Amino acid sequence: MAIYQISLLIAVGFAIIEVLTFTFLFLSFSIGMMAVALSQYLFAGLSWSRDIVIFSVVSVLAVVFCRLVFKKRTDQIQPLEDDVNRY
Repeated sequence: MAIYQISLLIAVGFAIIEVLTFTFLFLSFSIGMMAVALSQYLFAGLSWSRDIVIFSVVSVLAVVFCRLVFKKRTDQIQPLEDDVNRY
C-alpha cells in the first residue's frame, strides 16, 4: 500500500469522525490530510517536514474558512435592543 493511500484512509477517518461529532473541526483535518495525500502522490514519497507543514497550513486555513461559512446566527452578538431583560 502506497503512503498516499494511507493518508487518504486517515482523511476518510477524519471525515467519519466529523459526521459523528458535527464540530467542523475534523472536517478541516480531513481537508488538510487530503492535501498531504495529494502532495505525496504528486511528489512521490514521504517527507515528514513537507507533510507536517502542508497539513498544518491547510488545516488552519480550512478551520478559518469553515468557521466563516458555517457560522450560526446564534453565534453573533445580539444588539442591546433585543435584550429580553430590558423593560
